[in-house]
Amino acid sequence: MAGTHQPLKEKGEQLEQEESSPMEDLMREHGVIERIFLIYQRILEKSITGQEIDISVINRASHIVDRYISNHHEHNEENYIFPKFREANYIVELVDTLEHQHDVSRELNHQIMDLSSQSADISQEDLVRLLDRCGMFINMYLPHISRENTILFPTFFDIVSNEYIQEVKERMEDEEEQVLGDTGFRGLIGRVSELEKKIGCYELSQYTAYLKEPDTVDQP
Repeated sequence: MAGTHQPLKEKGEQLEQEESSPMEDLMREHGVIERIFLIYQRILEKSITGQEIDISVINRASHIVDRYISNHHEHNEENYIFPKFREANYIVELVDTLEHQHDVSRELNHQIMDLSSQSADISQEDLVRLLDRCGMFINMYLPHISRENTILFPTFFDIVSNEYIQEVKERMEDEEEQVLGDTGFRGLIGRVSELEKKIGCYELSQYTAYLKEPDTVDQP
């Protein structure tokens, strides 16, 4: 009967919760920061070409980073993931570097939040500092998440039990619900999408490589 089927959105969110592992959740969260970096990158491009920049977009994005990445995602890694590698005495040097970069990223983001809060009143000197901090954040964090996605997360399953993985999954989901509220992860992505549209980097098609060869002119 029509009307007895579970709504697609509700069904999808339920399956997502049931089937995803803690590592998949962390990698999905990396996707959020990557999309924010595309926002920063577009703003940097606009500044280089002399186009008008909306500083409020950076400020709103930095608040998402503060609440969801700095105070949720990174804390989950520091509380539930990094200690297990230290207990196993495995890739500890990498873990130490990753945790140090978390500290640096929080400081960078606080500076971005503070500088961008000036909005249209920002001085040229502070604007240069702001854009520099955005570039520094991108340059540090992209290699950071690449190491986590390809080295740290896959080997996590080698050093912990299935019971611990399930325990971590439940804790992380509870904490994410407290951070994101009723709208959840999909609501967060909606807020990021609004910023992308505002700054002009939402449409995926604009990133498609243009392969057409330039027309050649016959020489006499």
